[in-house]
Amino acid sequence: MSANDSRVDVPDLQLSGVELFSGAVAGFAEHFVMFPFDTIKTRVQSGNLSSIRHALRQVWREERLTNLYRGCTPVLVAAVPAHAVYFSFYESSKRLFGEGNVGIAAAACVATVGHDVVSTPFDVVKQRMQMDHHRSFSSSLHCFMDVFQKGGIKSLTLSLPTTILMNIPHYATYWLVYETMMRQMHDGETRDYGNEASSEYLVSGFLAGAAASFVSFPLDTIKTSLQLGYSSSLASAWRHLTATGMRRVYSGVMARIMYTAPSGAIMMLTYETVKGELLRSAS
Repeated sequence: MSANDSRVDVPDLQLSGVELFSGAVAGFAEHFVMFPFDTIKTRVQSGNLSSIRHALRQVWREERLTNLYRGCTPVLVAAVPAHAVYFSFYESSKRLFGEGNVGIAAAACVATVGHDVVSTPFDVVKQRMQMDHHRSFSSSLHCFMDVFQKGGIKSLTLSLPTTILMNIPHYATYWLVYETMMRQMHDGETRDYGNEASSEYLVSGFLAGAAASFVSFPLDTIKTSLQLGYSSSLASAWRHLTATGMRRVYSGVMARIMYTAPSGAIMMLTYETVKGELLRSAS
């Protein structure tokens, strides 16, 4: 491995400390920077607000700006281990399955399951906090206890199957687009790990995030409905969503793309940069 190569030299399926740490840093950076946009996205997807402009106007006129960060604590607490698992599972699975399109998609599926098992209960608390306009919950722990006491563990994991179902096509699309873009920026056959630039991580991550968010958006809206308690099952959430036509299915899609595309860029720039620096310092 050359001094500039960002690949980790470990056996197949063995988790790397470099990839675990780099993933944790990437998860923290992505969610902290983009959390206010996620709050706006959640409010639009809930159906209570008609547009991004409406959501922003409500916050500006009727709430504290700090409300945009309500629910941030459980997300950051979850993001560190969830993204550590996500990136290390993806990289180790890719070493096992290979770097072809099938291998990339398979690795994305493995990584998604690991990530979602860790993050889903925290995501439920986050979304309840984001919709708490009147600050009924004094803290994320207060919100967690309220959700748990009213619905038990089921209320924290009700959306897990939908989340996994949504995230598998989302992250499979994300990684296929990202890895393809990274290959196309060089010889088109394989990634040139030793000569990749930060701008390439940003562009590839941004486009991958945009494509993935469009593909998975209907299921993301259903997941939001389940986590907010508006629906009790996947079937009832789908019936409620489609009752007003396909326009409602993609209501708020621009808010999600505006969140997911730059999130993907920040995540990959941070991950690839931290991993590269750690490997260079160790060589």
